[in-house]
Formats: sequence, structure tokens, C-alpha cells
Amino acid sequence: VTGGLHGKNRLMGNSLLDILVFGRRAAESVRDQIPDRRPLTLNSLNQFRKNLSASSVSSPAFFPKASQMKLEIGRSAVEAESIDLSSSETSGGFEPPDPFAR
Repeated sequence: VTGGLHGKNRLMGNSLLDILVFGRRAAESVRDQIPDRRPLTLNSLNQFRKNLSASSVSSPAFFPKASQMKLEIGRSAVEAESIDLSSSETSGGFEPPDPFAR
């Protein structure tokens, strides 16, 4: 792409103006179509987690063989291949601490 609305696309010039104008118009066009949301609480987050189906994919990083990703951060390639992917550590079982717990 060599140009925007105003001709040749100059960084921080016309491209920034295009982003501001068309971004605002896009946001205004969908503003009234977005449903109202309830406040986000730990109870609603826990209910959402309960309602997730077991087959939903939350991230390719949790299923590296299916997504053809290699997880080699801090490990050799041989160690990364030998990880048991069915363990709870790699299946997205991280639970953040409850900030309201005493």
C-alpha cells in the first residue's frame, strides 16, 4: 500500500490522521450495537470459567503440537519434546490469587 486518503502515506502525518478519523468513525458506527455489560467480579469470572467447554482452545501456547509451535523457552529442544502435555501445568491451570481473600 503506497497511499492513504491524502495521497502518499507519510509516517506520523497522513497515516496518523487516517487512523484518527477512520478509527473514530468505526467506533461511532458500532457504539450503539454493543450490548451492555455487567460489572466484572471474581464471581462472574469464576462462573465464566465454569461455563467454558472443555473443547474450547484458549491459546495455541497451551496446545503446541496442534498449533505446530515449539516451546523452547529456557529448555533444550529435547527437553521441550519430552514434556507431558496432559499435566495441569501446561493445560492452562493457572489460577490468579484472589485479591479479596483474607
